[in-house]
Amino acid sequence: MFPSARLILIRGPRANIAHTPTSTQKRTIMGPVISAIRAANPASPIFLHLFSTLGAQSAGTLLTSLQGDLAQSPGMHADQGRTPNVITRSHLDLNDPALLSLDALKVYFYSKEDRLVQWQDIERHVATARERGWEVKSELFEGTPHFKHAKGAGEERYWGLVRKVVAQD
Repeated sequence: MFPSARLILIRGPRANIAHTPTSTQKRTIMGPVISAIRAANPASPIFLHLFSTLGAQSAGTLLTSLQGDLAQSPGMHADQGRTPNVITRSHLDLNDPALLSLDALKVYFYSKEDRLVQWQDIERHVATARERGWEVKSELFEGTPHFKHAKGAGEERYWGLVRKVVAQD
């Protein structure tokens, strides 16, 4: 879909959901990612595509590890597929303008049929992001369970929206 893009995949075991790493652990965990970001062309935009609670947690860890380095980056976009259904550190980090540029576009994909993440929690996170100054788009999908918007009946809509966000830069 984006043949010239540099892709960095961050995966973590489900056990990490209950674990909040220390500052030293964050730098160790995210060291290779931070190096790749800092080595990239500063004029190139960075897009975060997050999935579920672990994605939000990884992004929060990344942003705090960068210690605000990306807060001034006008090309920072966050496509946040999910946020935790409880208030967590990563939830707060993803709406912290000291860590993520207010020029970033945030896009949220969610559904009322998700049994793991309540749609009301997504809408609260969207409202908080807007109140703090971000441009936010939210896309409510019908009939899609947790983490399944990009496949099946919603696939064309989902990836069409992702392409549109990337093309805006």
